[in-house]
Amino acid sequence: LKQPLKIYLPTTFGIFGSGMGGYVAVDLSDCDSCKATLWFSNRQPEYDINFWDIVDEWIVLGMQG
Repeated sequence: LKQPLKIYLPTTFGIFGSGMGGYVAVDLSDCDSCKATLWFSNRQPEYDINFWDIVDEWIVLGMQG
C-alpha cells in the first residue's frame, strides 16, 4: 500500500465480497454511519463510501450477470 491505512484493522471486517477480489469492509466499532471501505487486492482502498450503495450495486450486477 502506498499510504497508511485509514481503518482500524482489529475491528474491521470484510462483510461483502464481489467475487472478483473486491470486498466491502466495515469497522464494527463505528458502523452507525453506514460508511465502509472498498478494498480490492490490486489497488488502493477507497474510504468513507456508503455501505448500502456499493452492496446494492454489486447485488444488481450479480443478478444481471
